[in-house]
Amino acid sequence: MSHTFVHPAVRTGLDPSPAPRGYGFTLIELLVVIAIIAVLAALLLPALSAAKAQALKTQCISNLRQLAIAWQIYPDDHGDRLVANGYMDALGEAQLWVSGGEHRHPEFFTSQAALVDSRYALFANTIQNAAVYKCPADRQEPQWAGVTHPKLRSYSLNAHMGWTHPRSPAVSATASLFRKSSGLSQGSPSALFTFVDGAPLNLCTPAFVIYTGNSSWFWHRPSAEHRGAGTLAFADGHVEGRKWQDPETIEAAKDGGAGDGCHFKFVSGSNPDLAWLKEHATVLKTP
Repeated sequence: MSHTFVHPAVRTGLDPSPAPRGYGFTLIELLVVIAIIAVLAALLLPALSAAKAQALKTQCISNLRQLAIAWQIYPDDHGDRLVANGYMDALGEAQLWVSGGEHRHPEFFTSQAALVDSRYALFANTIQNAAVYKCPADRQEPQWAGVTHPKLRSYSLNAHMGWTHPRSPAVSATASLFRKSSGLSQGSPSALFTFVDGAPLNLCTPAFVIYTGNSSWFWHRPSAEHRGAGTLAFADGHVEGRKWQDPETIEAAKDGGAGDGCHFKFVSGSNPDLAWLKEHATVLKTP
């Protein structure tokens, strides 16, 4: 009599073949994956941050280039006169390249009319997009009397260029004031800056004031929002970034000061950035 062998597992209803392994991660594998992702993120985030910063700087340079072009073509239609610069106490008090005043007049910083209304802004017929006046990296808003005022403008024009109003210019007596385009031949247009990206909490008048001579302090300060660098336009129309060398300059650019503004920030007499700004703001008068 023959007997057929039947595996005990079959008799009991169990599958004798090994159970297939599932597709889930073990705890160790999951931890390894998380560690790899963390390493990749640590490697990629600085690169992404740098790329974003470069994009903001590129847009800022584009804005300044548009302002530089408007500044260059203005004398062609106005008898060689440079566009009016300075500051005012009330909208409509004078016509400047844009309207604006000191910190105690925050209404200027929030008014599109001060930028693109031809009754108040001499650049209005050339630049109608208010966004051109704001650096995309400028994300700090100054306060006045405890109230934050989101500003529409980041750029200022070198006070030595076209100062008109008020009549007494806010520059040192030893500095040349350029009122006509032809007067720029006293120096080198490629070395004289016009528009400056201003420090966000220090933004003030449409004119960017820098004193020459033996002064060792900033009144208005350039921005350092582009990874420790600022951007400037020059009288020949080119725009460039400027990496500030002294930590004092970067600290001054981020300091909002007290009260109305942020003026008169004393720095070392050997500050190379202040010396560079003085050298490129104007030409000193011959004694």
